[in-house]
Amino acid sequence: MNRLKNKNIYYFITGAKKAELASKIIKEMISEGARVFTIPTQTSLDFIDLTRIKNIKGNVIKTNWSNKIKLPKEDAVLIAPCTFNTFNSIAIGLANTYPLCLIASSLGNKVPIFIAPAMNKSLWDHPLIQKNIKKLEKWNCRVIWPEISDNKVSMMDVGKILDTLYFSFKRINYLDRKIRDANLNDRLKVYRKKYFSIFTDLGKFLSQKNLNLPTAGCTSIRVSEGFLITSSGAELSNLHQNEISLIVGFNENDNLIKWVGDKLPSSESPLHSIIQKHKKSKIIVHFHCPKMTYSTNLKRFNTIKYDRYGTFAIGRQLLKILGKEKFCIMKYHGEIILGNDNSEIKRTLIKFDKLA
Repeated sequence: MNRLKNKNIYYFITGAKKAELASKIIKEMISEGARVFTIPTQTSLDFIDLTRIKNIKGNVIKTNWSNKIKLPKEDAVLIAPCTFNTFNSIAIGLANTYPLCLIASSLGNKVPIFIAPAMNKSLWDHPLIQKNIKKLEKWNCRVIWPEISDNKVSMMDVGKILDTLYFSFKRINYLDRKIRDANLNDRLKVYRKKYFSIFTDLGKFLSQKNLNLPTAGCTSIRVSEGFLITSSGAELSNLHQNEISLIVGFNENDNLIKWVGDKLPSSESPLHSIIQKHKKSKIIVHFHCPKMTYSTNLKRFNTIKYDRYGTFAIGRQLLKILGKEKFCIMKYHGEIILGNDNSEIKRTLIKFDKLA
């Protein structure tokens, strides 16, 4: 889909076992149109096959200052895996190696930086890590939470890491067809007035209870022509009427969403399309609550594996899990709640917030 078309990506590899996945990461970024410049740390060379990485078509390797290759201005930086030492070195501003110097420069230039930590659990629980996560996030860094179990911390699924990077450049994975129909536009205006308070009430509730990230998530409500859904990038707690679109059809085989409105529907419109078609509940809320997403108490409500965001496939997977609880967790991604009115949705939210 060329989500990184003509983007210059600095890709840093550090010395952790998950560095063995570097080839996979590089190949996918290149397949998405990126120009990849790979900068391995000295310790990472013990974990990677440098010759194999050098032979990946479209990849450029640079290991030190003396290398004659001149790096172009970067559009984004990805560090995966990122070790304990590298993570904390970035946070305290160390620039005593070639990779650290480049990362420090990117920070200074306010380039988006994506960091996928990989370390053992005792290091992850070190007070410096928790302190520096907050510091780095204030510095335009996106820390991609690792997979955490009772006794193990591992770098996040490669699909999730790359989806996080893609999303910063291109939110939408589906093909869209805007329908220009006066009657449907008139119906949308009526629906916006009728249902706006329901949308905003749920958005404010999620925000007040700290159950959603500021510009994350989406809500849909079934109507006779299809369903209403919040637009891509809309802030649910501060929604405007023109940020509600009407989806009037979809084609799963063509990855197509047909819609009416002012703004492109949510990136998760394919997911909502599948659930709205197969479930009877009127309202669907998708939100991002890390407390629930990574809760060991709610594991039984998780999908089996991470599915790439914004696809019809993840909607299909959710159908297998959504039962009488009307709640499930998309692994490493976020939550889905179904209900027929706001009171039912809120009761379910409170219930699972307590369980988490």
